[in-house]
Amino acid sequence: MIKKTVNLFLALSLLSLSIRAQENQSVKTDSIIFENLVHDYGTIVQGSDGNFEFKFTNKGKMPLILTN
Repeated sequence: MIKKTVNLFLALSLLSLSIRAQENQSVKTDSIIFENLVHDYGTIVQGSDGNFEFKFTNKGKMPLILTN
């Protein structure tokens, strides 16, 4: 019983450390800075395109992959 408890504790500890290492790694390798975070469209005419270009800079050391 004690051996199973110790094994469970070790497994959970390793899982926790691996998750924390992944979080820390992503903070150090990527950094995106937006010129503006919000755009007020005001009143939009029906049928207009409503497009706006958000400009940003990659300040990190790794390429950014935008998926959504």
